[in-house]
Amino acid sequence: MKDLLDNSVINTPRAIGSLAVTAQAVDGSSRLKDLYQNGCLKALFPNQPEHLEAVLINTSGGITGGDHLSFNAKAEPQAHLTLTTQACERIYKAQPDSIGRVETTLSIAPEASLNWVPQETLFYDKGGLSRRLTIRMHHSAKLLMVEPVIFGRHAMGETQISGFLRDQVELWVDEALVYRDVALLSGDITAKLARPAVAAGLGAMANILYRAPDAARLCRAIQTQLNDTSGCSLIAPDLCALRVLAHDVMLATKQPENISALNVFHGRVSAIKFGRGPGAIVSVESSDNTILARVTRRSVEALNLQIGHQCYAIIKSVSVAPNQIGHG
Repeated sequence: MKDLLDNSVINTPRAIGSLAVTAQAVDGSSRLKDLYQNGCLKALFPNQPEHLEAVLINTSGGITGGDHLSFNAKAEPQAHLTLTTQACERIYKAQPDSIGRVETTLSIAPEASLNWVPQETLFYDKGGLSRRLTIRMHHSAKLLMVEPVIFGRHAMGETQISGFLRDQVELWVDEALVYRDVALLSGDITAKLARPAVAAGLGAMANILYRAPDAARLCRAIQTQLNDTSGCSLIAPDLCALRVLAHDVMLATKQPENISALNVFHGRVSAIKFGRGPGAIVSVESSDNTILARVTRRSVEALNLQIGHQCYAIIKSVSVAPNQIGHG
């Protein structure tokens, strides 16, 4: 009889998937040339008149230890390809010494453009993920890459996150390595994020690359809009890199308009608690509920937040606890 505790059984991959998509230019628009789907990865293609858009779907519902996903996308000369995901990718609790792996390769030919803009990755407590993104492009091509990560859902009480995350991004232009970034968080992730030089206690971050002729102009404009925990650098005249740190709940003193987040709650500030570092917790009473927002001291001062003042809390859907969602 086979021992059910044998490591070969425990480490058997829970989900394996691979997907490859190629866009080509046809009569002034971009069309699908090749598509390969295998395992848990699928793609849908919304009807777009001028460019090709692919919506990537992980039918396994998330990533845990032993999973292995592989993406490969190519934009041929003068083609325009946008890649996103159907929903945020969830990194679930993994067995000890077992992590999920995601490998993505993007190729951009001369005078082509590619946008890699997946929805955020939601990292749960005791999750394990090793992710590698490799981009190879021609010097005349254009790129926009956005990789956001959220650590836990504050409304669910997920304020203590541990696990393993290794996130690597490489950008090659004409076979020359021009950008390489490796982020490694292991053990008590919450404690590491609380360090002022890491994330100042903020629970959401995004790594952004933009390569195009107007990168320098956009970099200057972006630098004037960033908060004090984010940064934007012009690595080359045509390459802009951003590291953005943000909150899972945002606050506004006026009702926001024209934003993607639909969970906007009106309330009053009931408490403001400052930590030892640059962060603060603002309590907002809305109807019979209390909403907690993690912000910086600078944000509290800039918005002139005071107890009793009216404000609006903007919450991403992944931050909302299921038992706080109404039923019709």
